[in-house]
Amino acid sequence: IVEKVVFRNIPSLLKYSVPELYSKYEDQNKNLKFSVILNTNDIVSDQVYEYRDTDIYRMSNVIKKIQYTERSNIIRYWDENLDFENNENLEPFLLNLIDK
Repeated sequence: IVEKVVFRNIPSLLKYSVPELYSKYEDQNKNLKFSVILNTNDIVSDQVYEYRDTDIYRMSNVIKKIQYTERSNIIRYWDENLDFENNENLEPFLLNLIDK
């Protein structure tokens, strides 16, 4: 997916995409002392951002790799120079994962 529409928060998404659901959401929030789903202080914005790149998936792929390692106990990438005792070496390793 290359073309994505990004909203500031869920109420903004509801107001833009499903106005009738947004009005029900507003009614429910008025009846409650707190919002079950969201922070009631969220500002509802009509501003919509169109995002036409795929770089937001890069971090998702890194998380997926880490989850695979955790779940399967299989390390797919190993760097012999990596010293887990020294955190200075850890950051370049993680950045390298993101770039792959």
